[in-house]
Amino acid sequence: MARREFALDLTRYHARHQRGDLAVFLTWHGNDLEPCLVIVPAHYEGHERVTPCIVPQKAAWIWSEALGDGAHCARTSYQFCEFLRINPDPMACIRITSIIREHIGDLLSIPPAPFETVVVADAIRRDSDGKERYSEIVDRV
Repeated sequence: MARREFALDLTRYHARHQRGDLAVFLTWHGNDLEPCLVIVPAHYEGHERVTPCIVPQKAAWIWSEALGDGAHCARTSYQFCEFLRINPDPMACIRITSIIREHIGDLLSIPPAPFETVVVADAIRRDSDGKERYSEIVDRV
């Protein structure tokens, strides 16, 4: 498989939601294309100085009200506020936590990443009866 240039590509996503001045993406992250939820400031979307706030699917349980870790959510929401250039007051932290919790179901149901395929070779096979079969050898990009 071709190596990706960036660990996160917000031009390819499963879903995008606008929550006031924040954009929430359901997308894939890393070389293994793990599902994740990403929050960025909507007005800085695509800007090189944006620090995306990422919640990986495998850590979604932490944000659950029933099973999660409230202290971890509070600390992480505080850090996310700082990365998003929002004053990390209690209401802003609660807002970030609420946005994440609102989309946990979406994050858990995100499908595997769609791959683009590139033809890297053609194969021709001749059977014992002389019939030729053509096929393409592809690589996922």
